[in-house]
Amino acid sequence: MEGLKLHSVSFAEFDIDVGNTLAHKYPQFKIDEYDDEYLANCCLPDGGHIHAEDRTFLVLQVKLSVLASSVAPSVVPKKGKGSSSSSSSKKDKKPKKSARKDKDKDSDDEDDGDDADGTLSAGPITTAQSHASFTHASGEGGEDRTVTLYGVGYFRNRPDKTVKRGALQKAILILTWQPFFEMYYAPALATLERYLDDNKNGGKNGKNLLKTLYESIQNLRLQGNLQLQLYDQVYPLNVPKVEEDEFEGASLVDLVKIFQVDTILIWYLILQQKRLLFCGQPAKGVGNCCLAAPLLVAPLKGFISIITPYVALTEISPVMRPTYICGTTNMLFETKSDWWDGLGSLISGTVVTNTGLKISSRDRSFMKNIISGINDNKGEQWVRQQFYLFTYSFLVSVDHDKLQKEHRKHLSTFKDTPLYKRYKTMLVKQDQSGQKKEEGPMHNFRQLQSVVTNTDVTGTAMQKTKLLYALSTSLEDINAIEEVCDNDGVAIVASTLNEANSQMRKYAVVVLAQLALSLKGQIAMLSDQVLVRVVEMLKDPMPNVVSAACYCLLKISELYVGVQTLVERDLTQQITQLLCDPDSNLVIKTRCAATLLQIYRFAPDVPVPQGLLKYLHGQLKTPDRVYKSSILQLFDLWGEELPKLSISPKIKSQIQMLQETMSAEDGTTGPDLETRTNVTTLLLSDLVTTPELLLEFVDGGGVEVLIENIKLTSNSRLPRYSYLLLSMIADSNFGRKKILRYRVVETIIQDVEMAIKKPNDVDPLLVFNVLRFLEVCSQHEDTILFIKESNGLTTILKFIQSHWIPSVDYSTLLCIPALGSLRHLVFFDSQLREQVIQQTSFLQLLYSIATGEPIPDPLPSPSSSTAPAASSSSSSSSSSAPVASSPSKTLNEMQIAAHAQIKGTKHDPKALAWSILCLLCPDPSSSSSSSSSSSSSSSA
Repeated sequence: MEGLKLHSVSFAEFDIDVGNTLAHKYPQFKIDEYDDEYLANCCLPDGGHIHAEDRTFLVLQVKLSVLASSVAPSVVPKKGKGSSSSSSSKKDKKPKKSARKDKDKDSDDEDDGDDADGTLSAGPITTAQSHASFTHASGEGGEDRTVTLYGVGYFRNRPDKTVKRGALQKAILILTWQPFFEMYYAPALATLERYLDDNKNGGKNGKNLLKTLYESIQNLRLQGNLQLQLYDQVYPLNVPKVEEDEFEGASLVDLVKIFQVDTILIWYLILQQKRLLFCGQPAKGVGNCCLAAPLLVAPLKGFISIITPYVALTEISPVMRPTYICGTTNMLFETKSDWWDGLGSLISGTVVTNTGLKISSRDRSFMKNIISGINDNKGEQWVRQQFYLFTYSFLVSVDHDKLQKEHRKHLSTFKDTPLYKRYKTMLVKQDQSGQKKEEGPMHNFRQLQSVVTNTDVTGTAMQKTKLLYALSTSLEDINAIEEVCDNDGVAIVASTLNEANSQMRKYAVVVLAQLALSLKGQIAMLSDQVLVRVVEMLKDPMPNVVSAACYCLLKISELYVGVQTLVERDLTQQITQLLCDPDSNLVIKTRCAATLLQIYRFAPDVPVPQGLLKYLHGQLKTPDRVYKSSILQLFDLWGEELPKLSISPKIKSQIQMLQETMSAEDGTTGPDLETRTNVTTLLLSDLVTTPELLLEFVDGGGVEVLIENIKLTSNSRLPRYSYLLLSMIADSNFGRKKILRYRVVETIIQDVEMAIKKPNDVDPLLVFNVLRFLEVCSQHEDTILFIKESNGLTTILKFIQSHWIPSVDYSTLLCIPALGSLRHLVFFDSQLREQVIQQTSFLQLLYSIATGEPIPDPLPSPSSSTAPAASSSSSSSSSSAPVASSPSKTLNEMQIAAHAQIKGTKHDPKALAWSILCLLCPDPSSSSSSSSSSSSSSSA
């Protein structure tokens, strides 16, 4: 039976004298397209020194002569699963070769004469062809053909004070003809650890270690449960089944967790065949994004040749291609916007595009449903299936020339692309999910609908129970859930909750919980006839019914209107009672705590039920991480003193590295800016996907360290990312207490004033992040007081006036967080609102930003006019404002235009300006003719 197809195994390491190198290889090989230095650079990622462990992935396109005498038949990958071949007419840029000598290579060449028998040597390989083509073809007969060679580099960074850099940085590289990136992890890491242990001996045992690993794997046969015998241990190997464009271990769930709603932008960029770059830390994270991205557009295939999961700064040719999916840990790539069309930043969890892509309401709704499923622990296969159906639906619309509005805008020519043509060529007629609707959930639902709503049909309790059970087992896909909701499914299912049959209630509430996964289902549950019945299920004697009812309330609480409804019905007390009930199981308690957390996020003024604080303090001993995290976040929202938190070794290590120093050539010691910057970006990535770590970081002294790092202006990247991290921290009460203790708000006001005085002497990206931090502080009462004390409002107005230059893109972009800060300040503080109303010249600029028109003629002073009152009475406005034929805009006209334009707009400068005008000038239709200027201003 055929075995695993290894190409080779190698050790890569960093040498202080010669840089990154492949110290040992077994068997010896040479790939013309990718020299040893290139492969070593891919195994030792930029910023790797901040990780104890990391990994990189390689997808290499190499040309292989199938008739080359030096290549054994067993090494040539056969056509089919697990391998791919491609050809194109353009040649790719060849990675530059290193001029340095490889001190280990020569000795390896000599030692390998007897070790490698040649049967698995890669032989002579010529330069790889271009990766740009989406088409795949193989050479015939004796022609060369381009094949894919896969690689994974397992990296270890072990502290060792006996070496120059204070740590051993080595990696083991496994090259294989199969896209297996996870199964070799345990035996490879065991081999690497032994190589690190051998460092005192100069690593002389490296060759034997590689040979042992290689031959142990090669001797395995793909039959039954694979058991790898290595170093007196047994390692079970699970051989995965992968299709084209699939890679073992690639996680679409992790991708969506990082980019959330912005994931749909990646979907568009891939279909548009644009240049897509993922940037951040760690290398494993950006690599996974590259490998998982093609799964977004399944069933489309053919992306292997454009994927480079890791790009080192020493070889940037992969990002010079006309289309690609690449990843990097070097933040320099992020600033080179001419190198990419779309940037997926793991630091901010956002996707930035240069193509004008916008997320439509339909796309946003789809992504919200996916995120909702992930939050409910839906697995990898479920997420893949949802995107498969989403893409398949799009392909059907392309085939029938019935594109959705957003698809017509961005993908109108998709039918003419190689992607679509290849899909049509390779399409095999087979049953597609959703085509046999009569055998799926809609068939079950229609039967239930007929039994429940048709008075001529008498349905027994047994019939309804069976139909509800059938529906609960078939209702998985978002499309099916949405279709049931569109057919009044929530109300129909809820009507069965009044039945005496306990099994019927059980399956009914389970179906409701499934329908609550979608936004449509959540909204439908707000109706009186449904919500009342769901609440009644909280008292059901069956724990699984109560748990499902709690889930429905949790999903409702994800909506602002849902929280309003729960508060209006005084359900906070009932949820609290259920949480404190000693008979409630952990699932019920966790869901109740999460629901309360949502309620207090949207409605912080709701009184905390009596006795809840004391009870939750007693629950902090729980070993369940999710439950405990909800409790701590509730304490933070309520402004309670948090108990001393247990700081994990990872957070302790990161805080320590944020203070890393290094010795200069003159013997002096200074901050290690590179390490501190890389750790800050890693923390940002971690907090995007695991926000509960924030409180732990703050309690461990992280704020104090960040405050010191924002003062290190010799490299703007460190303070820039430090301000981003502080922006996340400022959204927590616990974090703001420390921020206020060290008077950071005063510092940022001074930084903004410096940007006004010397705009050319400061980094625009640093200024943007300073203003973003100020925008977060402007949303909280405690930090607003410090902004007022520091004369922050005047500074913000001056900044907008000095930087609003429509002809300079970056200048207007800087105004976005400044306008955001202003919007929050005038919303939360009436005194600041009155101060802005007095600034006539600024109001003129604000109206110009909102309309795109030139600044209007001078406006009448609001202090001597009733215009801000926005009276609908003609007499109140005509006595103080120019006549309608005047070219100047009155405040009354401005407010009418503002309320007309703000509807449906997003947070761009224009929308922000309109929203501020709305706050300054209330809707004229809501004011009486006798309203005074002061009363209108305060009501805004």
